[in-house]
Amino acid sequence: MKKPRSTPARRPAGTPPWASLAARTRPAGAILATILGVCSITLATFDADADPASSHPLFELDCRAGGPYNAAERLQELERWRIDAGPDDPELHGQWLYCRATALEMNGELDAAYASYTASIESFARLPLPAIGAIKALLDRSYIDYLRTNDTARYCPDRSEALRLAREIGDPEAMIAALNQNAFCFAGRPEQLAEGLALLEEALELAKAEDMAPGALGMIY
Repeated sequence: MKKPRSTPARRPAGTPPWASLAARTRPAGAILATILGVCSITLATFDADADPASSHPLFELDCRAGGPYNAAERLQELERWRIDAGPDDPELHGQWLYCRATALEMNGELDAAYASYTASIESFARLPLPAIGAIKALLDRSYIDYLRTNDTARYCPDRSEALRLAREIGDPEAMIAALNQNAFCFAGRPEQLAEGLALLEEALELAKAEDMAPGALGMIY
């Protein structure tokens, strides 16, 4: 099985939401200080399904939102493959929809991007086994909900589902990305701090076990 390609993280980390909470809980704060001190490393986001069923050029595209491409040109490029990437092939169709969603997001068309992420998730769900593409689409769709609402009840269900799929697949980079994003879902209440910290610690331990180089990783924060 081909290992997913790694690419730089597409969204820079902000101030950890745990900072203000850690001061109120001394033991958790001590753990947090250790994590934040060690985890100033970069976490590579995964950029391809573990074993694409197709050799179609779509699977070779850098489809990160914020990637090194022109969004308008990418949308035109994708139109050439609209017929090829029809719904009869759920993996190829899901990839096409995902690439379209990220380009739309970069182009500032958030409503259309959200709809395309949703359609991508639904297409990948038709596969007999979970797909890393679905994890990417779930995490990116959750980011739009985060931008729009800053409401964990809105953006965290997608992150929870992404983590469930990542655990089922067992891909380390997918798991680290999903763990990292899920940690933010426990920042709202002091009593949830330990659960969020546990996710960050799990991500850190997994990154260490995989011997991920600091220069190749995004932030675990």
